[in-house]
Amino acid sequence: MAVSKAIVKCVLSGDTLIIRGKPTGNQPPREKQISLAYIQAPRMGSQKKDDEIVGKEITFRIDYTVPTTNREYGSVFLGSENITQLIVREGWAKVREDGRKNKDDSRGEEVDNLVALESAAQAAGKGIWGDKDKYSRIVNYILQEDARTYLSKYKGLKIDVRDGSSLRVLLIPPAPAPQQYLNINISGIKAPTVRKDIPDVEDLVEPYGEEAKYFVESRLLQRNVKVILEGLSGNNQAFNATILHPAGNIAESLVAVGLAKVADWSITVVTDGPIKLREAEKKAKEKRLRLWQDHVVRSKAGGDDHEFEGTVHRSSCYDQLLMADQKYASIASRQFLHSLQRYGRVPGVVDFVNNGSRFKIYIPKESYKLTFVLSGIRCPRPGRSPADKSEPFAVEALEFATRKVLQRDVEIEVENVDKVGGFIGSLWLNKTENFAILLLQEGLATIHSFSADQSPYSRELYAAEQIAKDEKKNVDDAVTADEAEARKEYVDVVVSEIISGGHFYVQVVNDSNIRSLEKMMSEFGFYHKSTTAISNVDKIKAGQIVSAQFTEDDQWYRARIRKNIPEKESVEVVYIDYGNSETIPLSRIRSIPDNFKQLPPHACEAVLSFLKVPDREADYGGEAYERLRDFVGSKQLVANIDHRDNNVLHLTLYDPAQSESSDASINAEMVRDGLALVNNKLGYNKKYLNMVKKLLEVQEQAKKDRVGMFEYGDVTADDDERDY
Repeated sequence: MAVSKAIVKCVLSGDTLIIRGKPTGNQPPREKQISLAYIQAPRMGSQKKDDEIVGKEITFRIDYTVPTTNREYGSVFLGSENITQLIVREGWAKVREDGRKNKDDSRGEEVDNLVALESAAQAAGKGIWGDKDKYSRIVNYILQEDARTYLSKYKGLKIDVRDGSSLRVLLIPPAPAPQQYLNINISGIKAPTVRKDIPDVEDLVEPYGEEAKYFVESRLLQRNVKVILEGLSGNNQAFNATILHPAGNIAESLVAVGLAKVADWSITVVTDGPIKLREAEKKAKEKRLRLWQDHVVRSKAGGDDHEFEGTVHRSSCYDQLLMADQKYASIASRQFLHSLQRYGRVPGVVDFVNNGSRFKIYIPKESYKLTFVLSGIRCPRPGRSPADKSEPFAVEALEFATRKVLQRDVEIEVENVDKVGGFIGSLWLNKTENFAILLLQEGLATIHSFSADQSPYSRELYAAEQIAKDEKKNVDDAVTADEAEARKEYVDVVVSEIISGGHFYVQVVNDSNIRSLEKMMSEFGFYHKSTTAISNVDKIKAGQIVSAQFTEDDQWYRARIRKNIPEKESVEVVYIDYGNSETIPLSRIRSIPDNFKQLPPHACEAVLSFLKVPDREADYGGEAYERLRDFVGSKQLVANIDHRDNNVLHLTLYDPAQSESSDASINAEMVRDGLALVNNKLGYNKKYLNMVKKLLEVQEQAKKDRVGMFEYGDVTADDDERDY
């Protein structure tokens, strides 16, 4: 069989490799996966041996292919040495059973040699035939502690490259600490993006992106490198780091050949400073390499030594100024955060308005200025220059804020501080007007749901936004034609918790959601085997996302604090992935790392569309609760999402086994049984006139039949006075 040459790109496991050819021109080479014939190695190979052939030229032959998977199996040789035989001889893999049984005449002798080598390794107690504990290692795929505790120097094994400046590394700290996979962005640079083969996400490959990725892969992939963790990027989901190869800093090499640009937002954290990166970029610009091929070098205009005209683009010591400014802003903000929180509302004067929700405020009591950002909302952003296009209604929001608060006495209530030193919280006018609420009421801002849910004024914020929606003001007037029509958004759901006959929680059923939740819960359970509970009651507040231990099974789940009850040393929580709630002692509450907050809550709060249903404690409320429970049971239902309101879904529910038309809904059955009334005051009813008309017809029939709440007469005349 033909023998070919290739270079090993990486080792997936002890029996599977990715190999590549040699690059041609500026194009990355083609790749192929090959598994070693007749053997099976443990899924995680030894860290000392996985990489011995990485980057080296090998010869290989394909021995056979499995038709059902198109997976190719073959033999690999490093020089004259058979890698398959070496692995079996050292006890790093065993001969596959199907290889023993299905050997043919052409390969029978080779399989027999492997079996003999396996027997010798087994007798000597080598590798997998010896003490497994000696070679096992603990590897965490998700960070198990606060990300900031990882900002120190470690040895790392490079294992994956997303694009030229985004990597995934295996950190190997000194024993007995577990090894840790981390997402890394190389500090100080940004390479072209390479985003391919991600489900439901459009591919994006920027110019020179593939070349930059290959440049990094060919030098770092599965090599031992030194990783200097220098900071956090994004929402604490990735680290900024310098990657040191034995040949030098990979960032400097990328910039020098024109495959990356200097990134101002992270250059301030580079351990060796910005000078080398700036010099490398300057030389790449002068040579017009790759990303800089269209760069125009500006000629220096002559002129008198004392009088000349020019444009100042940037200070000559810009990097030093940027580093000093960021360092001071972050440190100063953290220093003042606790004192500002302790004061409650703090008097100040608005000195400058950046946009509708971002200000510079002077605090006379402390004699300093601070950047202040309104929590719970997002304002449209104005353009930074005349050439930049502003977002819709950004100018109106800026003018409204300028007119209302500029150079006015205000009060601020600080909740937190962002990563660049800006304080986050509420701004009050005349001691009574929350400015975020004013912006929402005017339709000049929208709710930022995650931030709003954490705010102590969450209910007021959502109510203000609804006012603007009802009146179709500004941002909320931008309703598309599709939104003006009846929604048809069908999803499969399971009701996970019933609060009352018209109020419940659902889980949307699809394979992706289920897999994500199962994976997260598995990692969540493992994490809580070693985590201690929060003991400081002051840290617990309404709206906070925490870990909570459910009373019935003593397992840990994600939960939101609904109410803090300090006098009883307990809290009321709602489990955000299932919807049920309970009151538990503080000993059953723990902190939750940011990485476990990223998956959206799996349980969605919902109500029956178009209806008013009695609360569980009200007249007929118990019957409505039991009837809904009978309808939904443990069944998988179909729901149409008719409306979304403050993260609450308004649903029309259908039982696939019973519903034969869009009119045969569980909503209609609740009305038919006299356990719900049609709500004529809902703003979205006008989109569903036919549906509402048919529900009213069903309600009239329930009146005639004297069922449910109609047994003693017509209750629709005074239904506003009832508890719904």
